[in-house]
Amino acid sequence: MEKDSVEDLRLPQTVIGRLVKEALPSGVVVSKEARTAIARAAAVFILHAATYAQESAISNKRKTVTAVDILNAIKVLECSELEKPVKEALELWKTNKQQKSEARKRKAERTQNTDSAQLETSKADVQMDGVSSHISDLSDDNVAMNVKEVNTSDLKKK
Repeated sequence: MEKDSVEDLRLPQTVIGRLVKEALPSGVVVSKEARTAIARAAAVFILHAATYAQESAISNKRKTVTAVDILNAIKVLECSELEKPVKEALELWKTNKQQKSEARKRKAERTQNTDSAQLETSKADVQMDGVSSHISDLSDDNVAMNVKEVNTSDLKKK
């Protein structure tokens, strides 16, 4: 794996501009040069944090960097003021992930319940043009119908 340099990491200027604008009071103008400097500083910070997080993962005999590794990197970088916001963001992410998972499960259950209700309705007696039939076997490939009764008097009239 080759080493990345700050020049290789170019963060999107629009994102940097938006973040800077949100962080500062309204009416403050930030020059393009200042936004570029902030973007480079952020890239350097990301490289250092990622490097320390990777070292933490390796020292724990893992290949995957986890949130714990990132928090350890923040401590190593002596950025303890970032620890609380990162933990809060992590908790928010976990909560959102769990809510989405539960919503998917509820949707799947509703779909399954709807499909079951439709299947039960399909298995019910069906009346069509004087013919009463019962669907005994319903599958994707084969729909077998058992005719219960045919009103022959209706057929003879026609």
